[in-house]
Amino acid sequence: MEQLYAELGQTAVDADVIHNTLDHYAGRVWDRRGKEAAPILRRFGTTTHHAKHRVFDTIVEGYAKGHKLKIKGATNNLHIVTEELVKTMADKAFLKAMLGFKDVDGNPLLTTHAHLEGYEEINHPNFVTWKWIGKAEEGEVYGKNVFITEEGDLFEKQSLFAPTEQAKNLNNMLEAVKLKDWQKFLLHWNAVFKRTILTTSLFHHCAFMRSYYLGTNHKTWKEMNVFRAYKEGMKAIDALQPEVLLGVRNGLTLGVQQEWAESLVDHDPVLDPVLEKIKPAKEVVDRIRALRVWWTDKLFGVFGAGLKAKAFLIEYRNELKRRPGADPNDIARDVANMVNDDFGGLHLQRMGRSKGMQAVLRFLLLAPDWTESNVRTMIKMVGVSTDKGYGKINQAQKKMFQRFWLNALTKGLGATVLLNFMTAGGDPEELLENYKRMWRETVRKGGIGGLRILDVDITSLYRLMGGKSSRRKYFSLIGHFRDPIKFMAVPLKSVRHKSSVLIGMLIELMTKADWAGRRFTTFGELVKTKKTVDWHPDPSHVDFEWVPSYVISQLVGVMPIQIQNLLAAISGEQEWFESVGNSLGLGVRTTY
Repeated sequence: MEQLYAELGQTAVDADVIHNTLDHYAGRVWDRRGKEAAPILRRFGTTTHHAKHRVFDTIVEGYAKGHKLKIKGATNNLHIVTEELVKTMADKAFLKAMLGFKDVDGNPLLTTHAHLEGYEEINHPNFVTWKWIGKAEEGEVYGKNVFITEEGDLFEKQSLFAPTEQAKNLNNMLEAVKLKDWQKFLLHWNAVFKRTILTTSLFHHCAFMRSYYLGTNHKTWKEMNVFRAYKEGMKAIDALQPEVLLGVRNGLTLGVQQEWAESLVDHDPVLDPVLEKIKPAKEVVDRIRALRVWWTDKLFGVFGAGLKAKAFLIEYRNELKRRPGADPNDIARDVANMVNDDFGGLHLQRMGRSKGMQAVLRFLLLAPDWTESNVRTMIKMVGVSTDKGYGKINQAQKKMFQRFWLNALTKGLGATVLLNFMTAGGDPEELLENYKRMWRETVRKGGIGGLRILDVDITSLYRLMGGKSSRRKYFSLIGHFRDPIKFMAVPLKSVRHKSSVLIGMLIELMTKADWAGRRFTTFGELVKTKKTVDWHPDPSHVDFEWVPSYVISQLVGVMPIQIQNLLAAISGEQEWFESVGNSLGLGVRTTY
């Protein structure tokens, strides 16, 4: 451990972000009520507090003065410190490279001259440069924008300006969103609820596998093993494989989670002060939080990242064969663009997305990154794109997205028909009858029939497992790949299903019905049947007897998916067949 600290410290010294390895090695993250996380969560910075002299020589001294470690354990602390220093070194190198860049006409990308026409200021306190302005004079007092070295040299902080379009993109990337207390409250709980739902529903697990199996073309037989594929992808990342690095340089993102802002769920301004007074409860909550962080990191940082890297390597291999003689960077950029759209993890910086706009999308949508990714693959199939960082869609890119959708739908729908044939017992007549029934459920109004014609009828499996009702059971093999048809066929229902937790609560309050169209029961029905929702015979529901059912339904709706399904099965709102299937992420649906 000491050697790792020393190696990292020497690297930071060489990069001129800290002054000596002794101060760095003693660096610890102390609990400062959230302030200690600021350097980690900041969007850009070329300096670090680790460059300052340490306050406490030992951990014991810190404890003696009433302070507590935020990050306990040398290994955990090393991870945090490494992340901050690596980001700082990368930011410093990025700024240095930009300062030396000029276009074909000799115009600088960044300049300190505010008077240049067509240039705008970069509005970020860390996106600046320091200019030597002379030697300090004894007794002279200088302003806060002036820095004096130990040798007496004076450096003045100067703002940087870039061409209007680049300045706009940089400001969007680097802007700090200022939120009011009530906005922070809503965003915090919306993020907490959606993280619970998305990580326990196994939605992303299934979606990553579906994208790899259906969206990635021309895999070998060995590459069909999804678990082997993600491990090979992680090996390529860890080994800094040249093709992976080429992809990253051209926009490929790996290990990115953008469905919610993790910084919003790290600290609970209401709960944390209470837990500080109840130590046993705090320990339990801390363990639960640590488990959630571990689960999220494994999902997005390992499983999703590994599959995405492997998918990029396969598609890059495919495009090299299709486009001999083309610039590898052009091919890598096109493939990275498509794989980002397929697996999520959009490169928001290259897209010029502002943090304010992304915060709005996170508030409105349950899975904004994944939803936007689906839409982007659809519109790019017809040659439409607004990506400033990637340029317009050319014919090669358009054909690539068309092949992507043709491949996904051909394999997905072909496998769906095959499974329907198997669940029909290999009987063509029963298969035809099942499809006629699914078509009727697809075109009928209301209910949850949705796009049943694209689903797999698993009613025979339900009966085999002991199911006795006349209800039909379905699940979707192609999942999110049916979204283009769904968006066009049932746009309002699609918007409802994609909405975030808090927006969903508001919609259900206004419609007095849950996401499936089931009405909230009256208080008398709730006491009698134990159900909060049912296919209520009276759609008007003009009284307020449904409010208790609504409140209970919303409380249950923010629990882990497995608990939701268990309670729904116990109350009779759904059958055990659905409860178990949905707890495994299969998305089993019933047609009444």
